[in-house]
Amino acid sequence: MGQATNLWQPEVIADGGSSFLDKAREHTLQQFHTQVWRECRREYRKAAAEVRAEIKATWKQWSGQKSSTALRYLVDCCTGAYSKRLREIRDAENREAAMVHFGLSALIAPQLKVH
Repeated sequence: MGQATNLWQPEVIADGGSSFLDKAREHTLQQFHTQVWRECRREYRKAAAEVRAEIKATWKQWSGQKSSTALRYLVDCCTGAYSKRLREIRDAENREAAMVHFGLSALIAPQLKVH
C-alpha cells in the first residue's frame, strides 16, 4: 500500500491481481479503507480544537506508514473514540446475553416442577 501524503486523502491501492477473486478482495479492501478514512475524519471533526491540533501535529511527525488504520489508531488515542466504541460493544453484548439468559429462563421455567 502506498503512503498517503495528506491527512484527508485515502491511500490509493494498486490493482494487485487479474482474477475475479483478486479484484473482489481488492475492492473489499478499498471499501474497508474508505470506511475507516471516513470514520476518522468524522471523529476528527467532532474533537475539540486542541485535540485536532494534537492529532495534526502527531500525524505530520508520524514515522510509520500513513494508512487509514494508522490514522484511526491516532484519532482513537487522542479522542477516546476507541474506549467509547468498546463500551458500546460490551453494552450490546451484555444486553444480548441478558436477553438470551432471561429468554431461556422464561422458556425453561414452566417445564420445571417444584415439589
